[in-house]
Amino acid sequence: FDAVFISFVLHGFIQEKRDIIIKNAFKALKKGGRFAILDYANFDVDKAPWYIKFAIRKVECPLAEDFIKRDTKEMLERFGFERFEENFYFKNFLRLLKAYK
Repeated sequence: FDAVFISFVLHGFIQEKRDIIIKNAFKALKKGGRFAILDYANFDVDKAPWYIKFAIRKVECPLAEDFIKRDTKEMLERFGFERFEENFYFKNFLRLLKAYK
């Protein structure tokens, strides 16, 4: 494939399953292909405004905060992705992260 796109997927899985998703995306892409992930950005939930803390801790699935704390780029690099592009939304709490095979 030229591209793989997922939207608000990774934060809903335990880390071992996230790794499988990333590995499968890498495997499915041809050389130069792009993996685009729209999901939460990495940020300190404790320092976020009250409404973000509330959404993450009371409304979102319990795995969301774990995902937010992890370095998403490092996760992708472990499976061979490189060259990252980022666009941030909603006061930098959401991110479209693109990585290339």
